[in-house]
Amino acid sequence: MAEGVETDTQFDLLRQQGCTQAQGYLFSPPHPVAEVETMLSKARARVVAWDSSSPVSSSPVSSSFAQSEVRAAERHCRAEA
Repeated sequence: MAEGVETDTQFDLLRQQGCTQAQGYLFSPPHPVAEVETMLSKARARVVAWDSSSPVSSSPVSSSFAQSEVRAAERHCRAEA
């Protein structure tokens, strides 16, 4: 996980080096834990709604990746609290 990514140039360089996860001001400024928890709850609701209504939800590529990302972010928030 690359931290402190602030420019498109930095992000492009990281992707060229094989980095698949990054965070920083390029994506979002820091938010209070309570605000992040609300954002995650809304994201989880969207993933569940999409998964249950999507005609491709039975395909091998579904929202399981998005769900795992939400769970990982939730664990990180709990660890930071």
